[in-house]
Amino acid sequence: MLSLVQSLFFGRWGLAQALAVVRALQASVERQVPASPVLESLADELGKRRKRELQRLSSELLAGVPVPEALDACPGLLPEEVLACLRAGYAAGKPEESFREAIRSEEHTSELQSHSDLVCRLLLEKK
Repeated sequence: MLSLVQSLFFGRWGLAQALAVVRALQASVERQVPASPVLESLADELGKRRKRELQRLSSELLAGVPVPEALDACPGLLPEEVLACLRAGYAAGKPEESFREAIRSEEHTSELQSHSDLVCRLLLEKK
């Protein structure tokens, strides 16, 4: 689960972007195809800052750097909890499982954030 600071930093849009990145990496790992084309395509849609980060991630992966280390070279691209999950999965030799767990975690966090946003709006409307 994301810390309060990470929730504020990532926000709903950032969580959606992180989820898109994790899903793109998951698809490439499961299909055993390079992630670069998908990341480059995603980069074009996510804005300048994320584009630079995704291009760097793509370069790292093209250079043969394993996914967890490539993500470490792109700080702030994904929440730390997602990185920890992926590192653990790769260390255990179960990268596909770690992607599924990371996605479940991000979806749960996104859902919780949506609920908390709704509660905040309702509280503000009562005042």
